[in-house]
Amino acid sequence: EIISNDSEYWTLFDSSEYNKNVKPNSQGPVIVNVSLFVMDIYGLSDIDMDYTIDLYLRQWWTDSRLQFNGTVKTINLGPDYIKKIWIPDTFIANSRQITHHNSAGSNPNTVLSITSDGLLFYSTRLIIVANCPMDLSYFPMDRQLCQLKFESYSYNNEQIQYKWLNKWLDGPSLASRISLYNFRIERDYKVTHIENINTDSFSILTYGFVLKRSLGFYLNQVYIPAFMVVVISWLPFWMDKRDTQARVGLGITTVLAIITLVTNTNATLPKISYMKSIDIYLGFCYAMVFSSLVEYTVVGYFQISCCNKVSDV
Repeated sequence: EIISNDSEYWTLFDSSEYNKNVKPNSQGPVIVNVSLFVMDIYGLSDIDMDYTIDLYLRQWWTDSRLQFNGTVKTINLGPDYIKKIWIPDTFIANSRQITHHNSAGSNPNTVLSITSDGLLFYSTRLIIVANCPMDLSYFPMDRQLCQLKFESYSYNNEQIQYKWLNKWLDGPSLASRISLYNFRIERDYKVTHIENINTDSFSILTYGFVLKRSLGFYLNQVYIPAFMVVVISWLPFWMDKRDTQARVGLGITTVLAIITLVTNTNATLPKISYMKSIDIYLGFCYAMVFSSLVEYTVVGYFQISCCNKVSDV
């Protein structure tokens, strides 16, 4: 049942009886059970090291002050009531931007319900841009770990304790249709822990997923082309050694081709100070091509020197 302003349940939120600024259970911590369902993951950026995730965030907690009697066992609260009760100030510590998903009527996709024993259920759909620090040492054969960290903004561990909903009650956390164009989700996980921040300890929930980068794009666009350029740089070894211009010209072309591959590859990556796996491969290819060019030049030099000596004789 959805209650309105003239409902008999309106008295539950009487400001003289109920203070929304005071948390429930003054004798101990409020236990907040949390569940989430990820609708989509997209916009994973190697340069900005962030990603966008679309999810449903669901929370359950008990507020004994909102217990009621009657034939109705569960009531759904309208938007006006959400501002009248205490709700956990859950925030995502590593988020950069959070947007509440709105329906066609510009109302946020939010549900709040109360059972007769004071159990509250709060669900909202969020679009979150979160940071995801990456180690690109093994790029593009790397795995990345992205996380979301949920915690209370103002309540410490003695006031609010977060727990993941029992796995037997909760379903899968990821939609089966999620597909990333350059990554594959290997697994996801949930962790509950206490973290000391400044002089206080806070209850934190961590949801993370492991991503394996798809090698196909880089195999077709970098590895195979670079290998072919190296093979082409060897062709002048079978050319007439007197054809110096053609040999050197082909060598310079292959060197420029490798430089172009290196430049285009690094243009899509952040400017990092350490060596990546693909840098080693392209560096080796560059060394092979450059050494071939040096060989052409040396052979050409000795060819000219020999010709000059013969003519002098």
